Amino acid sequence: MLGVLALLALGTLLSACAMMPVSIEFGSGAGGSFAIGSGGVSADHTQTVAVDRRGTDAHSAQLSDRQIRILRAAEDILRTQSFVVNGYRYSYDCTGTILAIYAMAGLNVVDLFPRYTGNGVARLYAIARDYDLLYDTVYPAPGDLIFWDNTYDRAGDKRWNDDLTHVGMVISVDANGQIEYLHHHYTQGVVVDRMNLRDPETHLGPGGIVVNSPMRMRSHRYINPDQWLASHLYRRMGALHRIPM
Repeated sequence: MLGVLALLALGTLLSACAMMPVSIEFGSGAGGSFAIGSGGVSADHTQTVAVDRRGTDAHSAQLSDRQIRILRAAEDILRTQSFVVNGYRYSYDCTGTILAIYAMAGLNVVDLFPRYTGNGVARLYAIARDYDLLYDTVYPAPGDLIFWDNTYDRAGDKRWNDDLTHVGMVISVDANGQIEYLHHHYTQGVVVDRMNLRDPETHLGPGGIVVNSPMRMRSHRYINPDQWLASHLYRRMGALHRIPM
């Protein structure tokens, strides 16, 4: 287990997406909750998402005990917006969100960070790569990580060359490939947004329902202005909940 000073030293490396605004149109907001096994959004705008058990999980038809722990941890962090787990305060950004959720579920992924270089998103990606847990699918599993590129112009050079700028976590996926994912929004905190890789060009569906949430920073859309949705910037999935730990 890393000590407090080691975690503080890592803090500056974990914030690749700390200044990256993501969808503000989706109505989940911060401080909501979700229920495993039921769906819908309540009248008071509390976000409720469903864990689909009908075989859309890319790895198995049933959730593992570890996945259930991860989803419960995600619900807790969505509700409390607290990144303190077992006395450690994780960075309040996209990487810290994932590390805190996984730590709450008993997976101290941050212990592996000193083996790698780069920002927090790149380290999570490298860990998933080295454990052969990266893959592509339109039906990811709850608890899987989603990696995105070019969510903002990190280098400030007005070029489309910013790899691994954001990470989130799958909460649910339905039979139509509609994914709901939890991630850190730079102004709203931890929220739930949506992506559908089967319908990557659609922002809003019938009735104004979000199909793919905005992801690219609005003020940075001077590069490839048509590439701004979560589905446009998607890179790969990572089944990090399967790491042997």
